[in-house]
Amino acid sequence: MPGLSRRDMLHASAAAATAAMAPPARAAGHDESSPADEGAPPPPVTQILARRIAEAKYGDIPAAVRKEAVRPLLNWTGCAIGGSHHETIDIVMSALSPFAGPGQASLLGKSGSLSRPTESA
Repeated sequence: MPGLSRRDMLHASAAAATAAMAPPARAAGHDESSPADEGAPPPPVTQILARRIAEAKYGDIPAAVRKEAVRPLLNWTGCAIGGSHHETIDIVMSALSPFAGPGQASLLGKSGSLSRPTESA
């Protein structure tokens, strides 16, 4: 069985987001264009979507979607590790090291670590 195409995945994501934001079902005979709805603030879309994502279980995600989600994660990781060996990264690390505090964050593909630059007085 072939995996989902990117287009199919985008359509499925849009459908899921639309379903997550759909208002609760109304009672039979209720007029959709009720004056009570006019002027009402829009639903908190970000909160609704975040709640749905936070409450989702691993089993709720279709296997094909899980499989497709792995590819960009591996691609990003490979690019980050591969790019870490570019000479520009060594130059940036050398330039930032004198201004950084004790190393707290490891860098993909590098043996050293850095922290954010310290503030000067």
